[in-house]
Amino acid sequence: MVGGQAQAANERAVGSAAVGAVLGAALGAAVGNHQGAGIGAAGGAIVGTSAAGPGTSYSQGTIQYQYNNAYLQCMYARGNQVPGYRR
Repeated sequence: MVGGQAQAANERAVGSAAVGAVLGAALGAAVGNHQGAGIGAAGGAIVGTSAAGPGTSYSQGTIQYQYNNAYLQCMYARGNQVPGYRR
C-alpha cells in the first residue's frame, strides 16, 4: 500500500538540494569568480536541503500513518485484537 512512497519522498529532497546547489553555483559564478561559484553551490545546497526538509518530514509522517491504518485493518480482518478498539 505504501511501497515506494518513502523512496520517492527522499528523492524529491535530494533533487531540491541538487537544484539549490546548481542555482547557487550559477549565481555565485555570475557575481564572483570560481570561488564565488563554490560558495554559491554550498549555500544553495544548504538552502535547498533546508527547504525540502519539512516537506519530506511531513511526507514520511503521512506514509507512516497510512501504513499503521493498513496494519490495523489487516490485524482486525484476521480476528486479532486491535489496540484502542473494544468489541
